[in-house]
Amino acid sequence: MTSISTNGQFMRVQTQNMAIQQRMTDLTEQVSSGKKTSVYGGLGADARQSIDLRGQVTELDTYQKNIASAQLRVTSAVETMERINDVARDVREQLTKLTGNPPPNQSVIQDIAKRGYDEVAQLLNTKVEGRYIFAGSDTTNPPFPDAAQFFTDVQTEVNAFAANGAPATIAATTAIATDDTYFSTALQGVDPSPLKARVDRNLDLSYQVRANGPESPPPPAGQLEPFREILRGLATAANLTYDTNNPGSFTDYNSVLDTTRNALDSASKNLDSHVGILGSTSERMKALDSQHDITATTAKTNLTDIEDVDMADAISKLDLIKTQLQASYKVTSTLHQVNLIDFL
Repeated sequence: MTSISTNGQFMRVQTQNMAIQQRMTDLTEQVSSGKKTSVYGGLGADARQSIDLRGQVTELDTYQKNIASAQLRVTSAVETMERINDVARDVREQLTKLTGNPPPNQSVIQDIAKRGYDEVAQLLNTKVEGRYIFAGSDTTNPPFPDAAQFFTDVQTEVNAFAANGAPATIAATTAIATDDTYFSTALQGVDPSPLKARVDRNLDLSYQVRANGPESPPPPAGQLEPFREILRGLATAANLTYDTNNPGSFTDYNSVLDTTRNALDSASKNLDSHVGILGSTSERMKALDSQHDITATTAKTNLTDIEDVDMADAISKLDLIKTQLQASYKVTSTLHQVNLIDFL
């Protein structure tokens, strides 16, 4: 009877040891990982909430990455547009100095306008992170590849203003400015995939500005898109010369000059509006990014409460379970005359 009783006690203690060992394994994993469990099933009723919170954090992270990428391009576009506007205003101001008969310093102002044209043409082909920011959805190709030809064609018309008259010259340069063939193929029609960023659930923000625009909102009736008008104005100013040997052309000269000066002024104001619109888009992105930060922080805090273990408590429990296991091993050894190492 004693043998049977001792054997029964041994089996019960051994079962208890196995349960304690499993508990020690679980606690060891918790202390090592900092998590309550490695599988959702181990969270019990909190598993569904954990899955939902993780999905929310991932979704918010995607929105914030989209915002960061778009913000870089928007910021660069705004800075570039502001510089283009500075060039247009400067040349427009220089043109006001061409008063009198003959106008003074024509060659100096022409040089300023030519350098301004070259700079604007280069700015329209600005790249950020290897992508052309004014190229629409075709970000791999320069949006204004034929800047030199555009300038040459305007030059041809302006050089002939004395023979053709101001109205014909203005009409011809307008036709050049509205001709999309100087721009990349992607800009020669409606963009099938305008640049936009998914910044929140069911919310896309467009930030597209193309080199032959900006198109939206459209310019007032009778005016060209700002970039087109600035290019035409700078190219015209760089080539417009009054020949004192042909005094009969002075009226046409002044007409082309005034039209160019006024067009640059209008284009500059229109471009200001587009800069403001893009700036508002940027501010909205910043606000959404901040909102996502707050929401993500709350979600991560809730996720921590559900998934993370109380480290101090887990270590304390692990130490206690080790003590219990050692004591249980001693009982087992006494009952079955075995060494503790046999159970490790």
